[in-house]
Amino acid sequence: MTGKVGLLRHGYPKEHRIRKRSEYLQLADDGKRLFGRLFILVLARREQQVSRLGITVTKKIGNAVTRNRLKRICREYFRTHKDQLGAVFDIHVIARSASAKAATDELTESLDKLFSQIK
Repeated sequence: MTGKVGLLRHGYPKEHRIRKRSEYLQLADDGKRLFGRLFILVLARREQQVSRLGITVTKKIGNAVTRNRLKRICREYFRTHKDQLGAVFDIHVIARSASAKAATDELTESLDKLFSQIK
């Protein structure tokens, strides 16, 4: 059988992303902040049907390879765990400088701790 019939869809379409600067600013004003060793989460409830994610990794963190690695890990974590949030949120993940040197397991563990605080 070819195709994706019967498979669970866990994509990351545009509807699941925070894309506009105005949305980031609104979230910064209205959102609740959760602080971890490797990440900061800013979150606010949404009235729409899907949770959305925005990621910020500045050049202070590291080179493009490092920044892209962190963004990939955050996106993958969100993609696989968004259904476990219990409600619909806008979530902005901000990488801290310590995240550049952290192993993937540490990054995932840090995101686990922060996401468990949301519930």
